[in-house]
Amino acid sequence: MSELIFSCERKARKPHICNYCGEKIEPGELYHHNTLKNDAIYNWNTHKKCDFIAQELWNYIDPYDGMSGEDFQYGCADFCQQFICPDCPDWDKEAAECRNDLDYCIHKIYDFLRTHEHKRKVAHGKRREKNV
Repeated sequence: MSELIFSCERKARKPHICNYCGEKIEPGELYHHNTLKNDAIYNWNTHKKCDFIAQELWNYIDPYDGMSGEDFQYGCADFCQQFICPDCPDWDKEAAECRNDLDYCIHKIYDFLRTHEHKRKVAHGKRREKNV
């Protein structure tokens, strides 16, 4: 398990790559920067939206030893197909794939999770009561 050494929000002065989605973090964009230690010390840079999604999907993905970029992308693709794609005009129901050749849509997942926050917390609370 990785140990968090340092965490902050930064404004990019140069392009970076988001360790979750693999897309570019543009200069001038706010992003999360973490320094972690596993066998070695390394940096983990993420879009603010990707970091929010990762935190929200943590229990959905249920990673054992942290969340890699591959875990994040797999979890987003699965979440998108379950909750976003069925109502999306770009989703081809017969072929069960996106017409835009996307595995997932970060902005749609982000909006969905932001607007369904209260319902998610209530559902988690009920699940905990049943387990007690």
